[in-house]
Order: sequence, then C-alpha cells, then structure tokens
Amino acid sequence: PPKQPDKVDLGKVIIIGGTRGYINPKKGEQATILVHPKEAGEIRVRIYNQRGVLVRTLTKYASGGTTEEVLWDCTDSSGVKVPAGVYPALIEAPGVHKKKKLAVLW
Repeated sequence: PPKQPDKVDLGKVIIIGGTRGYINPKKGEQATILVHPKEAGEIRVRIYNQRGVLVRTLTKYASGGTTEEVLWDCTDSSGVKVPAGVYPALIEAPGVHKKKKLAVLW
C-alpha cells in the first residue's frame, strides 16, 4: 500500500486509495481520508454516486491541531459493497470544506 504522510497541512484533505490510486476492495483496500481541521469538532464525509445520490456518511470527532484519519470500506449506508466507479465526496470539518473523488475498482 502507498505510504501515508505523517502530517497533512492545516485545513487540507488528502485521500489515499490503493497501490495505484484507486481502491480495490477485493484486495482488502479501503479509502483513507486524511483531514487536518483547524480546531476541534466533527469531521463529516459525505460520499455520493455519479447520479448525486448520497451513498454513505462517515463522521468522526477531531480533537483539533492534528491530522485525523477517516476510513471508507467501499460500502453504502446499508453495508452493501458499492459498484465500481467514481464517487464524489464532500469533506467538512472546522475550517475545512473540500470536494474530492474516490475511485473504486473491482
């Protein structure tokens, strides 16, 4: 798997997929979303399908001042594996409002 950075700049988001940048759940890979909020509070990651339908919401409380890690195992809110494709994500936390894309390949 790709090496994760030790630190993400304040207010930034980095998404790490599998060894080639996409996520292959068959190989046990998952998306690692690294977020560095400006202060303590909730991190919320909303993942959508290509039609704009919300697939999954992930939340985590951040203590602030450090890089936080949110993991997505490529399942929807019912626990069912999502099909291959590109999934837009909205990542929000104190001082963070970013749009990114996650690529899932089976």
